[in-house]
Amino acid sequence: MADIDNMEIRSEEVSEIIGTPPAKIIRAGITVIFLITVFLITGSFFFKYPDIVTARVTVKGDNPPAEIRARSNGKITALFVTDKQKVKAGQTIAVIENTCNYNEYLNLKKETEILEKSNLEFDSLILNYAPATKKQLGELQNPYSALLRQIKEYKDFIRLDYHNKKIKAYEKQITALKKYLHDLKDRTKLSENDLILYKKQFRRDSELYKKGFLSLAELEKSKSLLIQKRNIYQNSKSTLSSTEIRITETERDILETKLDKINRKKEYESKITETLENLNAQISLWEQKYLLISPVNGIVNFINYQSEYQNVNSEETVFTVVPEHTSELIGYAELPLSGSGKVKIGQNVNLKFDDYPDTRFGMVRAKVKDVSLVPSNKFYMVTLSFPDSLRTNYKIMLNFRQNMQGNADIITEDLPLAARIINPVKSLFYERF
Repeated sequence: MADIDNMEIRSEEVSEIIGTPPAKIIRAGITVIFLITVFLITGSFFFKYPDIVTARVTVKGDNPPAEIRARSNGKITALFVTDKQKVKAGQTIAVIENTCNYNEYLNLKKETEILEKSNLEFDSLILNYAPATKKQLGELQNPYSALLRQIKEYKDFIRLDYHNKKIKAYEKQITALKKYLHDLKDRTKLSENDLILYKKQFRRDSELYKKGFLSLAELEKSKSLLIQKRNIYQNSKSTLSSTEIRITETERDILETKLDKINRKKEYESKITETLENLNAQISLWEQKYLLISPVNGIVNFINYQSEYQNVNSEETVFTVVPEHTSELIGYAELPLSGSGKVKIGQNVNLKFDDYPDTRFGMVRAKVKDVSLVPSNKFYMVTLSFPDSLRTNYKIMLNFRQNMQGNADIITEDLPLAARIINPVKSLFYERF
C-alpha cells in the first residue's frame, strides 16, 4: 500500500515536470519563430518576382515573304517554275487564261522596248520598223493597232517629203528671182543713164528754142522723149522693188515651211509617243491581271497550286516568294488591352515558339522596340527586336522561318513579394474608403 502511494506521488511529480516546459525552451522557440517571421517579412521586400504580360507574336524578317495574288478568275495555262525554285524579281511564274497569246505578248513587249529607246534615232527606227503580224493579242489588239496607224501616218509623212519638196521649189524660185533681179538692176542702170542723157538733151533743146534755133514742135518732141525715158526708169525701179519683195516673201515662205515641217514632225512623234505610252499602260494592266510575277529575289513556294490548269480566284494567294537573305528579325506581338499600360520600350521579353518547345530548346530573349499609340481590333501592336538573333537561353541557335509564331512574355517589372500582397489590400482599402 505504501508502495502504491509512493508511485502516485512520483507520478504527480513527473507529470508536473513534463506538463510545464522549461522557460528557456519557450523563449528559444518564440525567438526562432520571430526571426523566421522577420526574415520572411524582410525577404518579401527584397525577393522579387517578374510581372509579365503575355501576347501572341509573329516573327518576320526585314524582307517579309511576298504574296503573289491572282487578279482575275481563270485557269493557270502556263507555269514556268517548280516549287522551292529560286526566282528573280520581275520573273514571270505563271499565266492565267486569257485571249492574248503569251508568245505574241513577248514579241510585242520586245517591240515596245525597242521603240522606247528610239529617241536618238527616231526616224530610222520608225521607218525601218516592220512589225510581224499579230492576230492573238486579245485586249492589247486595239492599242497596238492604234500605234501601227500612227507609225504608218508618220512613215507616209516622211516618205512624201512634202515640205522639203516645197522648200526646194521655193529655193528654185528665189534663184530665178535673184537672176532676174540682177538683170533688172542692169536694165535699171541703163534706163537711168539713158534718162540722164535725155535730160541733158532736153536742156540743150530748151536753150536752142530760147535763141530761136529750134521750133516749139521740136522742143515738145524732145520733152516727150524725156518723159518716156523717165517712165521707163521709174517702171524699172518699181519692178526692181517688187522683185526684191517677192524674194523676201519667198524666203519667209521657206522659213514658214521649215517651221511647219518641224511642228508636223513633232505632232506625229507626239502622237506615236502617246499611243506607245497608252499601249505600255495597257500591257502593264494586262500583266497585272493575267501574269503572276515575282516582285523580289527569293524562293518560290506553291501555296494554292496543286495541278496543271487549276482554277484560281481573284485576290487568292497562289504563290509566295521568300527572300533568300534576311538581315534583321522583327517580332510583331498583339498586346491585349488589359495590362497594356505596363508595357514600355526597352523591356525584356521571353519568347517561346510553337515550333520549338521551350522545355527542349529554351526561350529566346528579345526587347520591346516600339508600341503603337492606337489599338487596332482590341490589340496594341508591339514591335520586338532580337539583340542575340534567335539564340536561346540554352545556347541553341534556332533556324529562322518566315512568320514564326509563339507566345511572348513581356516582363513589365520585377515586383517584390510584399508589393504583391500589399497592392490588393491597398486597392481594397481605397475602394472602401
